[in-house]
Amino acid sequence: MKKNKIKQLINRIIPPSRAQIYYLIDELRNNNLGMDQKVINTMSQPKYSKSLYLHNDNNFKDRDIVLLKDHLKNSTTRNAIPYKIQNILFPDCGWKNVHKRMYYWGDCLNFDGKSWKIDGNIDFFSYFNAFSVKKWAKYTGIEQYNLHLKLKGKFYLQFYGQYMLKNSEIKLDDAIEEIAKTDLGRSAKRTLIHEEIDSAKIRTEKFDVFYFDTTDFSNVDDVAEIIIPIQYKNADIVGFYLQSDDDYCEFFGGYYSAVIANLDHLNTVDISVCTTTFKKEEYITTNLELINNELLNKSADVRGCDEIASHLIVNVVDNGRTLDIEKLSNNRINIFPNPNTGGAGGFSRGIIETSELKKSGKFNATHIIFMDDDIEILPESLKRTYALLALIKPEYQDHFISGAMLYLEQRNEQHEDIGFISDKHLHESLKPKMLLHLQHDVLKNEQNYTNDNMYAGWWFCVTPIKFASTENLPIPLFYRCDDVEFSARNKAKIITLNGICVWHLMFASKENAALEFYLVKRNALIIQAVGTFPQNIDLLENISFHYHESIRAFAYVNCELLLDALEDFMKGPAFFAESDSFEVFAKHFQKKEVFYPIEDLPANIDININNVYDYVDIDAASKQIFLETDNGHTLSKEILRESINPPSIAHIFMESPGKQFLQKRIIAVNPFSKTAIIREMDKEKYDCLQARKTKLFAQYTANKDSLYSEYRDYFKIYKSEAFWRKYLGME
Repeated sequence: MKKNKIKQLINRIIPPSRAQIYYLIDELRNNNLGMDQKVINTMSQPKYSKSLYLHNDNNFKDRDIVLLKDHLKNSTTRNAIPYKIQNILFPDCGWKNVHKRMYYWGDCLNFDGKSWKIDGNIDFFSYFNAFSVKKWAKYTGIEQYNLHLKLKGKFYLQFYGQYMLKNSEIKLDDAIEEIAKTDLGRSAKRTLIHEEIDSAKIRTEKFDVFYFDTTDFSNVDDVAEIIIPIQYKNADIVGFYLQSDDDYCEFFGGYYSAVIANLDHLNTVDISVCTTTFKKEEYITTNLELINNELLNKSADVRGCDEIASHLIVNVVDNGRTLDIEKLSNNRINIFPNPNTGGAGGFSRGIIETSELKKSGKFNATHIIFMDDDIEILPESLKRTYALLALIKPEYQDHFISGAMLYLEQRNEQHEDIGFISDKHLHESLKPKMLLHLQHDVLKNEQNYTNDNMYAGWWFCVTPIKFASTENLPIPLFYRCDDVEFSARNKAKIITLNGICVWHLMFASKENAALEFYLVKRNALIIQAVGTFPQNIDLLENISFHYHESIRAFAYVNCELLLDALEDFMKGPAFFAESDSFEVFAKHFQKKEVFYPIEDLPANIDININNVYDYVDIDAASKQIFLETDNGHTLSKEILRESINPPSIAHIFMESPGKQFLQKRIIAVNPFSKTAIIREMDKEKYDCLQARKTKLFAQYTANKDSLYSEYRDYFKIYKSEAFWRKYLGME
């Protein structure tokens, strides 16, 4: 009965002989038909066009799109131009099926080699397929967007949006801005903003229900493209439901477009991707293959993000000199062998080579994307970046775009998309951990997390060319903190957007003492000395904190590396300008503890890797002894406890007083490599380290002002093209 009524209504609106498109919402509402009428929202606004389009796909390039019904008097749809900005993505490989909730929610969605069969209800409010309408409107000034779907069959469609409120009177953004304006420390601001967002109320707005039956008006083998203006009112993010009616319907793909008045007003965008690699052939070759297959060798059928092919060039700086140049190079991909000068040297070379391409007239980049080597790229991220840059308003054209770092080992988990220089840990993620298969985290991820001294990580950092120039090159830090310094130097304002991301190896899986305790601390001292790092952070206190945390865990090598960092910094800026940065790091990298497979430890050792990060506290009196004696180092050996099965803690950045207190031995465990080492208290090493620490701290305190002055004077040299050409052996 319901289907007959629907057909009658359709025939009344458009005769079947002429119908390639139909508009049905008012009739459905008035006759109480369609999906769940309780959710239909009647708050229609003139600026949101309700006009629907559908056309036959056989003549895709030269098609005429027919306006079915000019329902709103002030609709500008007839004269507007759709510009593709975001493709609908599908889980088309093994890991994507495991994490399919990053793509869609709902019932069966099966691929038969040509199309996706929908048999049930599918919800596309997801990390990759929801549309961040609030951010797009903010950064482009465009308010009207379309959803384009290629479908065949009978189905219902409904838009819905979500947004967050502090309460009925106060918008969440306003509450966050008030926190950002306070004089609180950066870490305190971060905590308060997290609490505001976590406690905010989620609101949902649902709109009209559309019903389509493409088989009534075209050949059953034809694919119809339906173009629907997106409905939203307050939403931060908009998604849509598709529900098959009776039998399944077929989904052949789709995309979102921005409705623009004139293509002549698009920004000129030409992107130079710069990636630096050191013997990571597996990652680099895979990413270059993706770029070739999904971007460079594909043509665009419509105006928009798919046009990136002619606006993209890739410069691979090969610090390991192991890549096959002849095999990997083409007219859009360049390979440059380079000495191993770390990320800073590699990205400096990439900027210089981008400048050379401009001088030769081959490619005039407007932006550089700094991109890590040990990642897996998402080609769609580059497309969305291109579209955003093409449409971005003038007041945002100097902003960086920071792609999110998701974990390769746990692909639905976001590590960071914006970092900030914290009061205690030097640099950390601005946002909490996000699990991007969860819809509320998808919504939270687009909220206005903000702070002072934010930075964009160089796993995927889109930088306007005015900042990435040969007069403003990175400084020779080799590795770590180079991206922090570059953002801080340029006072980066940063944009993030769901779906712009890469997958990166977990930092925790790569942690080693030389990186964390030598390189990070040394480089933090350097960038504070040159003036780009906050001057109110006491780096000596930071080093001291990690020194004593390590000494209480009998990690004497870590303590030695911390003191090495301070000692090398005090050698002055000329030392780093004249030294081989790889050799300097390699010298310290050799200072490392030897970890063994857990199964190779003595039989009496029982380790549960799941609890090595558990924090166990002790009473106040014991805690005082623990801290003042560096866990018993200044006490008699007789007072120490000797356990048959010593307690286990994580190998780095971990302290558990209740486990460690007055133990003679501790087991340090790397849960990612499933290795461990038995550490034992050594009072002689402790005494030597303490003496060295006292001496170096006194030297730093006495010479800090003059050292900082030297580094500031050298800063211009460090970031100059002349310095880097000589340092890289390009002269």
